[in-house]
Amino acid sequence: MKLSRESSRSLRDAIYDGFKTWDELEILCADCHRPLADITPPTTLPNAIHRLIEDCAARDTLEAFITCMQQSNPGNRLVVALDFTQLTEALSDDEVVEQGGGSTQFKQRLIETLVQLDQPGLHALAAEELVELLATASDREAKTLYLAVLGNVRVERPQPVMAALVAVMGKAMARLVGEGGRPPDLELDLDRTHLPRIDLGGLDLHEADIAFADLRHANLDDVNLTRARGYAVDISGAGFNSANLEEARLHFAVAVRARFHNARMISTFFKGASLNVAEFQQARLQGAHFEQADLTGAKFAQANVSDAYFTGAKLDGEAIASLSRAVGWESAHFDAGVREAIESQR
Repeated sequence: MKLSRESSRSLRDAIYDGFKTWDELEILCADCHRPLADITPPTTLPNAIHRLIEDCAARDTLEAFITCMQQSNPGNRLVVALDFTQLTEALSDDEVVEQGGGSTQFKQRLIETLVQLDQPGLHALAAEELVELLATASDREAKTLYLAVLGNVRVERPQPVMAALVAVMGKAMARLVGEGGRPPDLELDLDRTHLPRIDLGGLDLHEADIAFADLRHANLDDVNLTRARGYAVDISGAGFNSANLEEARLHFAVAVRARFHNARMISTFFKGASLNVAEFQQARLQGAHFEQADLTGAKFAQANVSDAYFTGAKLDGEAIASLSRAVGWESAHFDAGVREAIESQR
């Protein structure tokens, strides 16, 4: 059985929402007569969920698994809403690309150029050809090029090839979601892509799926990532200054030394994330979730942390001292010892 990315994402979100811990996932799998240990070795919860979905698809047990999920958690909205027939009727990624627009000549040039990317010494020329194609493409052809490059950045390539693809991907996305506004039918499915150092500053990426993506050192200043899905995304060293990440779900993200100066992050979820030395100065963090996150060395000076959740988070002396200079720390949720340490800094 083959699932489309849209179907896989819907299933993944439902599992994560309905079974939020490793223990709950183990109990679910046991109830469904397939021990989790038979599916995956110990790993992160997002990776386990991904392997669980792959296992169900490979063994054609998805319908039975969905029924079991719904019996195990009948009160969860996302779980109950799962429909096996709708999930399996959705188009696969390959079918979507095959239905993409553009002239025969455009498609032929695109295919030939993508082939050249893997030929030693031709990646730079191929990248230039892709940029030229994009500049003269119709809107429909530009979307076809975007989808083709998107498929290529999901595969690890030699560094020069990846750098060329990332540069083209940034230009393609700027073309599609730039000044003209984002088309209503364009879904940004960037999960598991390799896009280090990509420049997406100022773009409208609301509700984008960036789960497991490699966005290290990316420029995401002023970007709109409201309600984005980013399980285990790697955004280490990336810049989100003045960005809008309201209600984004970034559980287990790796965001070491990421910069969120003046960012809007109301009700953003960073549960279990690695946020060592991350910078949140002047950010709006009201109601944000940092439970079980690693916040050693993080900076919160003048950030608004009213009603934010820090229970179970790892906080060292530097982070605690910085939180004491944050706005609204009195209404934030801390472990008792941490609150006492912050009060002693006042």
